[in-house]
Amino acid sequence: MYYDRLVLSARFLRDIVSADFTPQDSRDILQALRVLDGQDDTPFVAVHRLEGDRTGAFAAEVSPTVRVTFEHLDGGQLQMLTCEKLA
Repeated sequence: MYYDRLVLSARFLRDIVSADFTPQDSRDILQALRVLDGQDDTPFVAVHRLEGDRTGAFAAEVSPTVRVTFEHLDGGQLQMLTCEKLA
């Protein structure tokens, strides 16, 4: 899949292949990436600014059990940082 605005970091890609995501998690992650890239206008909630050692980054709750983190780059791009399975 090609994204216009998203830059997928090596860490983000490692997270996707190494975490124990369910098929539904995978669909939710892909849906969130399309929304963040502007390819889909389906709303999803809970995008918030991170603090502490992650100041400057944002988190998007993909589902109750999965979140992605990203930061804004120059030129309107988003650098995808992590994809995390929540406890």
